Amino acid sequence: MTETFTFTARDADNPDEVITFTLKGNFLFVSMTGILEQVDKVRTSQEKGEEVLRQVKTHAKPIALKMIEAFSGPVHISDASATMVGEKLVMNVWKRLAGFRLAPLVIIINRVDNPEASESFVAELNERKKDVTHIGKFFGPLDYWLGWVGLILLVVLLVRWPHRNQ
Repeated sequence: MTETFTFTARDADNPDEVITFTLKGNFLFVSMTGILEQVDKVRTSQEKGEEVLRQVKTHAKPIALKMIEAFSGPVHISDASATMVGEKLVMNVWKRLAGFRLAPLVIIINRVDNPEASESFVAELNERKKDVTHIGKFFGPLDYWLGWVGLILLVVLLVRWPHRNQ
């Protein structure tokens, strides 16, 4: 699939919390919509400390996702999932390191301003995921760094355990 699907999610309770997701082919891109306007709000605010804190809380997750994208490029759609529960949008995106899932980033918008568009985005993401293959080296827990670290620790423990009893 080469067509582009763009969705802008806005929190109905906090209209400053805006993030744009673009599906292009097999990848998810993230855009920080309105970030320059938020910087200007901080600059012109009388209570700069409170405004900075509010803006950091509002944009922490989208900025983290944008930093992941800047570091590693866009996220493959097999490492992204989205669900709608009522008006709540939950987006999970996994960062890969050396082909294994390292850490998830969870973005939650408790009440999106356009639930119908959110549901369309979730449906489009899920439809595109049906057509792609898994990009990980393994399935299940072994597709995660944590699984490998746990397996190595278990092997070390089992090798060292009999030596302690002697």
